[in-house]
Amino acid sequence: MADRPGAGSSAVTTRTCLRATAATVTAALLGAGVLAGCGQNNNAGSNIGSSNTAPTNDLTVYSSLPLQGGGHNRSVQIIDGEKLALQEARGRVGKFRVGYVSLDDADPTTGGWTPGQASANAKTAAADKTTIAYLGDWDSGATAVSLPIINGANVLQISPASPYVGLTQASPVAGKGEPERYYPLGRRTFGRLTPSDQVQAQAALAYLKAKHVSKLFIVRDREVFDADVGALVGLQAPTAGVRVVNDVDLSANPSDDASLAQQVASSGAGAVLYAGAASPRAAQLLRAVHAAAPAVKLFCPYFVAEPDFLAQLGPAQRAVYVTSPALMFDPTRPGVPRFAAAYRAAFGATPGPYALLGYESMRLVLDLIRQARSHGNDRQSVVNRFFAVRNRPSLIGPYSIRPDGDTTFSRYGGSRVRSNRLVFDRLLIR
Repeated sequence: MADRPGAGSSAVTTRTCLRATAATVTAALLGAGVLAGCGQNNNAGSNIGSSNTAPTNDLTVYSSLPLQGGGHNRSVQIIDGEKLALQEARGRVGKFRVGYVSLDDADPTTGGWTPGQASANAKTAAADKTTIAYLGDWDSGATAVSLPIINGANVLQISPASPYVGLTQASPVAGKGEPERYYPLGRRTFGRLTPSDQVQAQAALAYLKAKHVSKLFIVRDREVFDADVGALVGLQAPTAGVRVVNDVDLSANPSDDASLAQQVASSGAGAVLYAGAASPRAAQLLRAVHAAAPAVKLFCPYFVAEPDFLAQLGPAQRAVYVTSPALMFDPTRPGVPRFAAAYRAAFGATPGPYALLGYESMRLVLDLIRQARSHGNDRQSVVNRFFAVRNRPSLIGPYSIRPDGDTTFSRYGGSRVRSNRLVFDRLLIR
């Protein structure tokens, strides 16, 4: 993606790395040597650029997001928010000059992130001695690949999303050795600005109860980093008064959507919770369920709420309910109107919630550098200040960072789908 005119263009470099062949996340992690043992510094990128202090007063913030495919517009909003924050700081924090590099982790054919590219992006940032922060990724699977590399270089990593619970917490639905295996240095360097899937599961159950659903049919796909919402909802459902009548792995039903839809129709379930990626197969199944059982409600997590995916749902859109933390974009919050005006002036577009995520990510990094004073080019000093964030006022709302890297921000809403976009329905978690 070429540089767009507007905010921070003189301080921004957009780079496209050579793309590696896509492989599974596990294969990518094995290639990086991070599954050998918890707390071991076996990461291929761990001793690249791992000096704690940048050699000069020039610092670099890297971004890694999918810049192609269905998530392109969302990523552009995040990147432009980051650029705007850097422009407002004039690319400087005290004596430090701060540059910005945007990297693409998407495959040009599929538009989705690939383990090879997520790894390549992380290694590029880890090898740069001026790197002070890494803003990414969007997808939890991409973060599972990049995080051990970035952690091995002792660089602060802030994700605008990546809600998979195992990245930060030990959990019944997390994988073996999680979260420790993502931190070869043996200490945390990662945090996220949106709540984990633990909070999203609570929001989903609140939405189910609000819509008077007492029987639930769960469908998960094979992507564990997206499917954990389904597992978490299944574990918490009994205490919420919701009975799970079935829990199906979509990958175990490779082509028979009509049969699976009939299972839903005959189960007595009032709703289906789909926990997985925004794939054509998922859209096909949800259409089939709606055709077989029009009264059944279709619940989805926010990471499927891409316009391209929503468009594939066709008539099933009217039955879809989406949990989303996008309530963070409150046009009445002090400072948001000024931000929106500055964003429109810089990019000729109206910002959405994702732009605010990018803006706050960059503002936070710049503030951490500022708080470190003469040590603003010291990676560990910046990391330490990130985990010391308490009651930070921001345009997304006040939040603190917990010791595990999760945010205390937990505001969640429910939305319906109209004309391929989300329309706010109700507040689920304050």
